[in-house]
Amino acid sequence: MGHMTTNLVESINSILKKSRNLPISALVKSAYLRCNTLFNKRGRKVTTMVTFGQVYMQVLNKVIEDAQRKANAHIVLEFDRCDTLFLVHEIINLREDQSTRNFTVRLDEK
Repeated sequence: MGHMTTNLVESINSILKKSRNLPISALVKSAYLRCNTLFNKRGRKVTTMVTFGQVYMQVLNKVIEDAQRKANAHIVLEFDRCDTLFLVHEIINLREDQSTRNFTVRLDEK
């Protein structure tokens, strides 16, 4: 939460940076014009990303790729819907210091 708050404060400071000591109407107009410029610039960037098939930001793409890589490293051997029990075989070891293993996952026991 702190990181998001810091980014928000930094964003607001950058909008108001050159607007100190202005009358309120000039301050509002300045903030509006700066926000409008920022939204237009960001909108063009997002439009370009979508045009080239990129749906998510680069950071999120990495998180998704990592999750997919991890998901492809396991096979569910058995699943008991009533007991929410999974038997899972690890086919690719993502931890280099250990061999592949079999896991029992009990969702009701977390």
